[in-house]
Amino acid sequence: LSPDACGFILMEMHCLARMADVLGRTQDQTQWRLRIDALNRRTREVCHDPGDNLFYDVDIASGQFRRNISPWHFVPLWAGIPMERALVQDMIRRHLLGKLMGRAPFPIVSRDDPAYLPDVYWRGPSWPQLWLIMLQTLWWHGFQKEADQAADQLVEICHQNPYLMEIYD
Repeated sequence: LSPDACGFILMEMHCLARMADVLGRTQDQTQWRLRIDALNRRTREVCHDPGDNLFYDVDIASGQFRRNISPWHFVPLWAGIPMERALVQDMIRRHLLGKLMGRAPFPIVSRDDPAYLPDVYWRGPSWPQLWLIMLQTLWWHGFQKEADQAADQLVEICHQNPYLMEIYD
């Protein structure tokens, strides 16, 4: 089970609930809200480790957390999963800002993880498709200064290349 999949599904469900509201489909909106609440609870129960205060992938066979730090683990925050403000602030400060910033913000795995390999496709580089999600997570949770600084870094990274690349390190 992965927190990013849960987060993306939550975001889609929020959109469907909003669409139902705009269309005046109150019963559909209520059903989507109930599904959102259920997935919010399940994501917190299964993927959130209160000790580390982080969402992790869970190995379905063993039920164990896969303990690495990745931008993907913040997608539930981006999707608006309800959490106490202090927990969200701690999670962002300790893990996102503390482990996933640097010259190229938001590497796919934190640079201090043994699995981090800057020259390996899925084990190091920073992916532009994650940038907006991470920046919005920071902006929406009160980290405007940090998000603005990261956005400036990302723009500079893009300007250093003659064309937009798929990954950066």
